[in-house]
Amino acid sequence: MVMPNGSVKIIDRAKNIFKLAQGEYIAPEKLENVYIQSPYLQQVFVHGESLESFLVGVVVPDFDSIKKWNSKLEEKLLSDSPTAEEVCASPDVMKLIMGSMNELAAANKLNGLEKVRKLHLHNSAFTIEDDLLTPSMKLKRGVAAKVFKEQIQSMYGKA
Repeated sequence: MVMPNGSVKIIDRAKNIFKLAQGEYIAPEKLENVYIQSPYLQQVFVHGESLESFLVGVVVPDFDSIKKWNSKLEEKLLSDSPTAEEVCASPDVMKLIMGSMNELAAANKLNGLEKVRKLHLHNSAFTIEDDLLTPSMKLKRGVAAKVFKEQIQSMYGKA
């Protein structure tokens, strides 16, 4: 935005970097671009707070990939045609996704503070209609933080 005195004011993207309790600056978009390479993820939102020492994430699983993974197992961990709620509630799916994300973090040489420690599995994709995405399909961090406030607080152990 051009101010009346002729100076330029930047009005967006201030929240694309945040500081953790240790003083480390984190760029969540960089991490999301690493984690989204997992075949088990459809969308990912990485969040951190200045009073906390680790990152949390809200992910939308790739339900088709999860169903294929389940069908290849000798002992099925999910029903033959699991619902999105069943997939998101499964501790086995949580382990699978966390394992995949940890492998990607190691392969991309992310430091310990850049690794997501806790996850919430969300059962529906982020959309423009629910105001989580911009028209150019970028995540609205501030809105996402408000929408998932309860889940974020529970991941940080705050009731």
